[in-house]
Amino acid sequence: MMRVEQLRGGVVEARHEVHVAVVDSTGGLVARTGDPELVTFWRSAAKPFQALPLVEDGAAERFGLTSEELALACASHSSEPGQVARVRELLGKIGCSERDLLCGPHPPLSDRVAQDYQTRGVRLTAAYSNCSGKHAGMLALARHHAWPTEFYTRLEHPVQQRCLAEVSRWTDVPVADIRTAVDGCGVVCYGMPLKNMALAYASIGRDGLGGDASRIPHPASRPMLA
Repeated sequence: MMRVEQLRGGVVEARHEVHVAVVDSTGGLVARTGDPELVTFWRSAAKPFQALPLVEDGAAERFGLTSEELALACASHSSEPGQVARVRELLGKIGCSERDLLCGPHPPLSDRVAQDYQTRGVRLTAAYSNCSGKHAGMLALARHHAWPTEFYTRLEHPVQQRCLAEVSRWTDVPVADIRTAVDGCGVVCYGMPLKNMALAYASIGRDGLGGDASRIPHPASRPMLA
């Protein structure tokens, strides 16, 4: 078991156990430390798989989303002016506004950016949330399918059900076995074994796809994990 120790004044103040699972694209365990079967919540690292329906269902093409906008839907951003502008552009393309975002604002992750905004008296809105790209992408998916944009963060909403199905597809964890809870930004997050999270990334990165999600082979062709 690997541990990380935090020192204060030369005294060990806290110890953190580390659990790691490394798998290949068939789900074979290549390396490990701790418990690769540990069930924990897949939070921001799941964003690329929550964004995949934008491409697979045709929303990205329909609304003309750029690679930069898709990147924001796949990642946590640092609330920099250019990133906030991209989120607003995405919302404009789908006929939504910041009032539709349910993520809420929070201070920028970057101390430098946060200090700059404080000095200039910038009023932080939902677009400044580091999850606003993901939320805007979910609104785009709702618009594309003519689903309600209200309460899109709730588990029972079609957007969240679609994202849940995509996560199940890539992790080989049946939807019924994925534990769900509310993430810090208000949407659904997923509880599952570490090795299944690793499988999703091992699979999406194979075959030199170069980020073209429309060409990713369906994971149903892989053998299921034991």
